[in-house]
Amino acid sequence: MANNKFSDVVVRLTGSLPNVSIGLGIPLILVKTTDTSDAFVPKLTKFYSLDEVNASYTTGTDVNTVAKTIFDQEARPDHVSVLEFKTLPNDLTTFWNEDWTFALLATPNASDAAALSTAVEQVGFKFAVVQVEKASDVAAVGGQLWTIVTVFPKANGRLDAAIVGAIGSLQVGSQNWKFKSVKDVTPYDDVTTVEYDAIDRANAITYVSRGGQPTTTSGHVANGQYIDEMHGRIWIKVNTEKALMGVLNKNDKVPYNAAGISLLQGELSNVLETAYQNGIIETGTDTKGWYTVGASSRAAQTDDDILKRVYSGLTFSYMPSSSIDKVVVSGTVELP
Repeated sequence: MANNKFSDVVVRLTGSLPNVSIGLGIPLILVKTTDTSDAFVPKLTKFYSLDEVNASYTTGTDVNTVAKTIFDQEARPDHVSVLEFKTLPNDLTTFWNEDWTFALLATPNASDAAALSTAVEQVGFKFAVVQVEKASDVAAVGGQLWTIVTVFPKANGRLDAAIVGAIGSLQVGSQNWKFKSVKDVTPYDDVTTVEYDAIDRANAITYVSRGGQPTTTSGHVANGQYIDEMHGRIWIKVNTEKALMGVLNKNDKVPYNAAGISLLQGELSNVLETAYQNGIIETGTDTKGWYTVGASSRAAQTDDDILKRVYSGLTFSYMPSSSIDKVVVSGTVELP
């Protein structure tokens, strides 16, 4: 689902840390144009199959390889979008409200990767997915909340495209991005221990054989948060906006009183309950969803807000669902 710039619902979602859903898994492949003229206009095209991509981009080109890798995954998205650009982030600005969630470079390079990562970080609620060759290359895009970094030799395939195609369109909240097997890439099994540890410290992802099976090694975004948790934030924001706009659109009038406020509060509660059922929100000690929804009365609103018909009294909080990424076992050997 695209971000709706015409919405009358504003969802402000911030993090409080301790001391196939169309639109939530759609990739945007960024292709640098060869057109150097001043008349160039960035163009976004949607492709629903590899055959459609092949008709526009020759097999073996970087953009074709990325699209093929995405479409070859078992849980592939409904479509991929391709944006031809000259400069980033300028040529991306017009397309923020399109239905993509994961932006990838057809031909990775340090300057475009840094520009993409910075641009996405400033807007939020979309991901930049960047592939680099070495752990030392992560620094240029490291530490960002909305950037996913894969460290992987290009000769072994496009891991960035593979994980987006394999995991991005699955039910948000249901997947840990670690321990996942993907297609069209060769495990980086000749990675050194030193490099592997550096990749892990950089909150980046690579792909190696462990336990007899090739899998992703991490599920982090570049700043150390988790992809599934950040993806869940997007889901809650998008679905809250949709649900509350639905209340405003479908009712003849939502009264600015207890009845109208209760209607909005109930709809928000439904969104969070669905998020809980989908695995985005943790189970609380009462075996129910670990979330709260608040709605202050009309009397608690400012005179200015009431005059302008703005209700700012809805609040919510939740505990994101977690996952076990490492197991430590303690055992005792009892000798006779």
